[in-house]
Amino acid sequence: MLAHSIKPILSLIPEAMPLVKQASLDQDMPTDSRDSCIASALALKYQECVSHKPVDYSAFEKVAQAVELYGVTKIVSNLSSKMVKEATLRSVAAMRDPKTDYLTKQAGFAGDLSGFADLAQISEDAITMYKQASDLKVEPSVEVKRYSGHGFLDKEAAIEALANRFHATNNPNFVKIASAIYKMDTQGMKTETILDICKTVTSMDKEAQLSTRGFDFYRESILVKSAASVLTVKLLNKDCPYESIARVGRDRVAQFIGEDVAKCMDAGPAEAKVVIETLPRDLQTVLSNLIKNT
Repeated sequence: MLAHSIKPILSLIPEAMPLVKQASLDQDMPTDSRDSCIASALALKYQECVSHKPVDYSAFEKVAQAVELYGVTKIVSNLSSKMVKEATLRSVAAMRDPKTDYLTKQAGFAGDLSGFADLAQISEDAITMYKQASDLKVEPSVEVKRYSGHGFLDKEAAIEALANRFHATNNPNFVKIASAIYKMDTQGMKTETILDICKTVTSMDKEAQLSTRGFDFYRESILVKSAASVLTVKLLNKDCPYESIARVGRDRVAQFIGEDVAKCMDAGPAEAKVVIETLPRDLQTVLSNLIKNT
């Protein structure tokens, strides 16, 4: 009976409810009404693509003819696509490993740093990701540590970075911050203090339009130990951190490797990893050289 199939279908596409509420659920693949026809068509698609059970050809042919006669081909097609997509997403979600998900997200985070990044938002994202890494007992990447303030504020590097800003803007407030840092004991400085300093300088950079010129106080002043746990890509038979590939940037990948590979990067690190590992050796060599020169 159709009643056995309709409940899991509606759990995937509840928007179909108004279109099948008058269906003859006590029958097997009924076509006696528009609602029955839609319900039967969805049931067959569910059986074929979701539960992966054999479909009776005669029933399929009967329902297909009814779908055309009732003029619901487009409706059935749209609902079927949504149903299969939602079932696939749920199946993938059920199999996902939280640690792998985190590493994939972390790899994508490195790509967000290319170009003119919003450093204030980058820092907020890094703070959230650092907490997630802690919960999952995963070693966060260098980038996540740096932009979440979990590193060492290098006094000399920070003062030099602020001096460069003063020369670029003549803003004496950069000198005042440098003077304050000079008097601080940066050994064991709390994360909150590091973040306060970085946020203040970043805000001033944005006001002076220095951020569009590549100024990044987090990168310039915070030292971080390398992380051991990263998403890697097999490149020229060697493991390469995906973060290194992400730093090359989408535009350069499209220019030197191909737009199709760049589009895979848009889809996420996991998909990019699969495609990059199947590239011909000559293209992998080009990518390897790009990484070295980034």
